[in-house]
Amino acid sequence: MAIKLQGTNSAAAPGLTNDGNDGVAVGTDSIDLSIGGASKFKVGSAGQLGIGGANYGTTGQVLKSAGASAAPTWGTDTGGKVLGMATASVAETSRTTSSTSYIDSGLEVVYTPTASNSKALIFFESQALPASNGYTYIALRQADGIIGGGAADTEYVGKIVGNGYDWGDCSFTAYITPTWTAGTATSFQIYWKTDGTTGYLGWGDASSSGHYADYLTIQEIAA
Repeated sequence: MAIKLQGTNSAAAPGLTNDGNDGVAVGTDSIDLSIGGASKFKVGSAGQLGIGGANYGTTGQVLKSAGASAAPTWGTDTGGKVLGMATASVAETSRTTSSTSYIDSGLEVVYTPTASNSKALIFFESQALPASNGYTYIALRQADGIIGGGAADTEYVGKIVGNGYDWGDCSFTAYITPTWTAGTATSFQIYWKTDGTTGYLGWGDASSSGHYADYLTIQEIAA
């Protein structure tokens, strides 16, 4: 069984109400759901959805929940969006260290964020040759300082290569929350150390090792 409400070319179909405050009103090319005497949900002639009346949002906006006790709202979808990117590279440059403390590798990328509360996705790629009796350790710093504070060995440490005198891949990805300000440039550096006699970072002899470049890339991600 069904109830059919049909209007004419000159008159809309009647609405359905259970009292003076709540009901479904069928207007000219629109349907309106009212609760408590106010429009809560409206469908327009093109199928557009109105929240709290004829509030259809703007192009590109999404519907966002406000929880169990509030109406949803139209808003901008920003989460996960890549806001910008920068890359630095060093081609065929071998660095040598015997330091057991982190030192600057010379690989640095400078970036100006577009938002102050955004996050950063960092990609690092290189080749490392540790001493046969040691390891090569990689760390990420911002403006030559430890990210988030703390001790040096609690930095974002990437892949550790060692215990074998042979070149190997040395790379990592870090998802971090930097302290930065929109419109103000900041820098990120790769630091490294060894606990052996001598460690190498980056191929420097193209004739014997082939061509290889170290890369450091940053992507700014909307919060």
